[in-house]
Amino acid sequence: KKRMSVGDAEAFWMLGEYYSKGMYGVPQNARKAFELLSKSADLGSVEGHCHLADHCVGIDLVKAKYHYELAAIGGSDNARCNLGVLDYQSGDFVRARKHWM
Repeated sequence: KKRMSVGDAEAFWMLGEYYSKGMYGVPQNARKAFELLSKSADLGSVEGHCHLADHCVGIDLVKAKYHYELAAIGGSDNARCNLGVLDYQSGDFVRARKHWM
């Protein structure tokens, strides 16, 4: 929490993951996890964007794709793979293959 007070994006991402999964004695709380991951993404965390997209997949695919794209631009291989999955599911096999290459 000390790192969060100075605006450390990775600290917000880590605590968001703890709330998401109920790790290290932190109670599982999806709403709190979403808030922390959103803050992390706002501060520029690549992992924050990727994990926020994971939370959006079942709710809002447009937002999920947006956050995966930002994470992929930032260098996240997981985001690139997941963009391929979304493109494959939408029938854009050529673009999906490009993400997976």
